[in-house]
Amino acid sequence: MRWFVLLLAAGCGHAQTLDLLLTGGRVIDGSGSPERLADVGITRDLISFIGNAQAAHSLEDFSGAKRSNDEYLLQGVTTVVNGNDGSSPIDIGKVFEKWKRQGIGTNSALYIGQGSVRQEVMGMTDAAPTPEQLEAMRKLVRQSMTEGALGLSSGRFYAPGNYAQTR
Repeated sequence: MRWFVLLLAAGCGHAQTLDLLLTGGRVIDGSGSPERLADVGITRDLISFIGNAQAAHSLEDFSGAKRSNDEYLLQGVTTVVNGNDGSSPIDIGKVFEKWKRQGIGTNSALYIGQGSVRQEVMGMTDAAPTPEQLEAMRKLVRQSMTEGALGLSSGRFYAPGNYAQTR
C-alpha cells in the first residue's frame, strides 16, 4: 500500500506535462477530509495534478502537441472514452472538429462533465445555483449533447461537482 501525504491543497487542472507521476496512492490533503485514492503529478517542485492520470492522459494525447494515441492502438484498444468523473472540455463540438481535422488514431467518445459545466457557469463556489445559472448549465449540456457528447458524467467526489445537490 502506498501513501501520499500532502500538506498543501492542490488543484486539478487540465492534462499537462509532469516531471513525476505517482499512481495508485492514498491522498491525505490536510483538510480533515477522509483519505482518497488518486494519482499525484509533480512539476518542478510543486504538486500540479491530483486525480485520475489515466483519464487525463488520452485526452491530452488527442488534443495536445502529440495529436495521436498510437500507444492505445498498439495495445489493441480501438475506442477511448474521455470526460469521465465530471471533468471535460466545455466546447465538445470544437474538440470533435479538431480531432476530425487532425486525426487521432482511435475511435473516441466524450462525456460532458457536470463539474466542468458547473465551473463554467458558477466558478468554484459551493452556493446553490440561481434559476438563471441552472438554465445556463442545462443549455451547455443540451448543446454538448447536440454536438455529440455521449452523456453527462459526474464526479461527486471532486470539486465543484461535490457542491451540487442530488435532489
